[in-house]
Amino acid sequence: MPPTPPPAADAPLDWHQRTLAARRRAVRARRAAWACAGAAGLAPALALVAPVGLALAVAATAAPFAALAAALAPVAGAEAWMRARTAERFDLAYDVALEAPHRDDPEGWWRTTRARVVRDAARTPLPPTDRSWYRPVALAVLLVASTPLAGWGGSALQGALRADGPAPEGRAAAPEPP
Repeated sequence: MPPTPPPAADAPLDWHQRTLAARRRAVRARRAAWACAGAAGLAPALALVAPVGLALAVAATAAPFAALAAALAPVAGAEAWMRARTAERFDLAYDVALEAPHRDDPEGWWRTTRARVVRDAARTPLPPTDRSWYRPVALAVLLVASTPLAGWGGSALQGALRADGPAPEGRAAAPEPP
């Protein structure tokens, strides 16, 4: 496979925009996953006081809305994060390259700087983002899967708290001492 040709000197310089978009996507995915896990946490909690089917229905209804609300919330600090990554990688040259098309350049220094930064940006991969959105989703699955256990524990607890309630089905009542 032949090597990729270098980009033209007038190619768009959009590394900072792609970096910012990747950061926002990663933060929104992680937020949505945590919101989904939080809503799934309602299921075992509700199963202690309500029927298991109702608890699962409430959690299944709340989880998508919580995830959507979390994903649509603005990502604060993404621009500062992007500026730090850009400064880390390109120093001041990236800012100079962004400003170069708007400057008079009789010696060609601005044009040369821009061409170098465009070439470097085309070769530079985007900074890694945190891709740990799957952990809260696994937690949500675990919480929803534990709902029947919480429901069983809640009904057993309620039966134990009833002092003189009816005996559970399948067992005979204990005879009273004479």
